Amino acid sequence: MREANRHWIIALAALLALGSTQCTRSHDLHPVTDAGPDAAAPRDTGPSEAGPRACPPSTGKLDLLLLVDNSGSMIEEQNSFGRQLSRLVDALASGTIVGTGGTILRTTTPVRSVQVGVVDSDLGSGAHLVPTCYRSDFGDDGILRTQGNTTFIGCSATYPSFLEFSPSDSPEYLSGELNCVASVGTSGCGFEQHLDAMLKAVTPSTSSTTFVMGTRGHGDVENAGFLRPTPCSA
Repeated sequence: MREANRHWIIALAALLALGSTQCTRSHDLHPVTDAGPDAAAPRDTGPSEAGPRACPPSTGKLDLLLLVDNSGSMIEEQNSFGRQLSRLVDALASGTIVGTGGTILRTTTPVRSVQVGVVDSDLGSGAHLVPTCYRSDFGDDGILRTQGNTTFIGCSATYPSFLEFSPSDSPEYLSGELNCVASVGTSGCGFEQHLDAMLKAVTPSTSSTTFVMGTRGHGDVENAGFLRPTPCSA
């Protein structure tokens, strides 16, 4: 379990790719045919419910959701994750991903506007009383964290539900503030629910998607404003 949990934390960097990719609606894709290379391309008749178009390119905005496992064995992994946050923010701000020894691994367009939220893996245990699940109903319920870790020097007790960053801001300041929020401790439920916590965080309450005991998401209520509209959300 410990090794699997370590992979969950490390894998969260992959959310960068998800957050920076614009959506593509299923009815916005031309059908694939086997008519051969000489077949005429389909005529573009404009957007319609049956005729698809590709979504516009990225706007340079990134809404990044970080999931941090707060179960009992994760203190070393959380500390390691916190030490890497400055590299993450630097890469977003500069567009340069630097590897071991200062080697530049990749360059891309810097992100001009970032919103970062943090949730933990504690969604309770469905009201079943089990050891380690002190809030057995819904735990922290996928609500974006606003509590700072005051055992760290310089951390405040509370923060906004998500942190914002633009090119005029200091990457060092954002990574420090983010570390205060992402250092979630290890008192969470041992029945970790990583994917459901992230999904519940961004799912609107009006969605048909429901969670344990018929509850709904927090995307447009407690976590409203975190996910910004994209050109494809209409």
